[in-house]
Amino acid sequence: MSMWKFVTKKRSPDDIVLRLPNPDNATNKDAADKIKAANTEIVNSLATDESTTSTKRGVKRKASNNHYTPETRAKIAKYATEHGNVAAARKFSKDLQLDIKESAVRAMKKKYLVHSKESNHQPVNALTPEKRGRPLLLGDLDKDVAAHIRSIREAGGIVNQAIVIATARGLVKHKNPTLLSEAGGSIHITKTWAVSFLKRLGYVKRKGTKAARKLPVDFEHQKSEFHRIINETVTKYQVPPQLIFNFDQTGLKIVPVSNWTLEMEGSKQVDIIGLEDKREITGLLGSTSDGCLLPPQILYQGKTDQCHAKYPFPSDWDVFHTESHWSNEQSMVRYIETVLVPYTDKVKEELDLPIRQQSIAIFDVFRAHRCQEVLDALSKARIQHVFVPAGCTGELQPMDLSVNGELKAAMKNEFTNWYADMVAEDLKDSSTINKVDLRLSVLKPLHAKWLSKVLHDLKSKKDIILLGWKKSGISDCIKCLITPYVRMVLIG
Repeated sequence: MSMWKFVTKKRSPDDIVLRLPNPDNATNKDAADKIKAANTEIVNSLATDESTTSTKRGVKRKASNNHYTPETRAKIAKYATEHGNVAAARKFSKDLQLDIKESAVRAMKKKYLVHSKESNHQPVNALTPEKRGRPLLLGDLDKDVAAHIRSIREAGGIVNQAIVIATARGLVKHKNPTLLSEAGGSIHITKTWAVSFLKRLGYVKRKGTKAARKLPVDFEHQKSEFHRIINETVTKYQVPPQLIFNFDQTGLKIVPVSNWTLEMEGSKQVDIIGLEDKREITGLLGSTSDGCLLPPQILYQGKTDQCHAKYPFPSDWDVFHTESHWSNEQSMVRYIETVLVPYTDKVKEELDLPIRQQSIAIFDVFRAHRCQEVLDALSKARIQHVFVPAGCTGELQPMDLSVNGELKAAMKNEFTNWYADMVAEDLKDSSTINKVDLRLSVLKPLHAKWLSKVLHDLKSKKDIILLGWKKSGISDCIKCLITPYVRMVLIG
């Protein structure tokens, strides 16, 4: 608990001086001299503050724009046009008990004359001061973005940074695409700007809270054991890096970041349309320790193929469904048979390895992974398994450490660009923005298209894939066990 207390009662300078440390109580001369010097500075400072904050009658306050009403500014300016700036400053300084500078009067007079000329020399009864501060990034479009964001929330829709950025980009594209920074313009729409914009509108982030993830107390021991098991398995079966893989499920939002919105500060109820599980699919992604991205398994929510997106997926993808869209025993066995087995057979053929060559699959202790049916399917496919210790996936699972985050960021970017295009397209035929259609029937095929593009691009980013293996420490624990040729492939 802090030992300091802040007292709201204002103390007099004399009272404060009485409470200063006494130099006579110092233990040596050097300490006494320091106390005296500090006390002297405090006394001088108090004297200065007292003189500058005096409220004696007759002392004029320094004027600022806050002391002038628009009507007062007009009166001062009118008097200045008739009697001069200095005379106006002197008169109104006395009348208002303010220290009005001649330069301030000059600026008021200049604006007064402009208004008078524009109104054909009609009387000017009020002068509104110019707005201060940095000009708005989007200028007049700022209010259009604000109106669109408010309409989305009023309809119960999702408002987040991605929506704000996309709306702004769409409006600028409609007005003049060359204004955007990527086209050489001066407008650079960033997350920082989106946060500032929403703050100006009075919106605050609202999200369900989760308990902070904690590592096991014996994490370092579990990490060491995890690496030891991998090390021993690679050594025992002489497994090349192309046949060491990690797979992991990750939720892919149809509308990115749709589990939170922004609501007016102080709101008690936050209603959001479209937060059901069906607005998310599951991607089961895998990579190898030499930086190869495996074909994914994509799971939709439903009971038949009718729930799949109407899109021509790549032929090596496994597109399936479950009632909850999350992996279960059936979908995991299917993944082994349709993705892992074809991949391992292909690698063995390319490396001229015997069909009995073992592989290693590293994955977490998710319930669908641990069932006997799945473990038997792995064994049948000559795939050894190593579990990532419970509670340690954020530190030891390669996919969690690089690929999954990169995938979600890229999907969010695809959604943002599409939303911006929809806003710009809407404005071609109308002066107002209609609410962008975010129904599943519209978004599912689009989402599948974005996913196909993003994963295709990600396959070529070997450095990102290998980063997860390095962060988990697995690369270091296996690269010393393999032949010089394979080590060269692993290290790159």
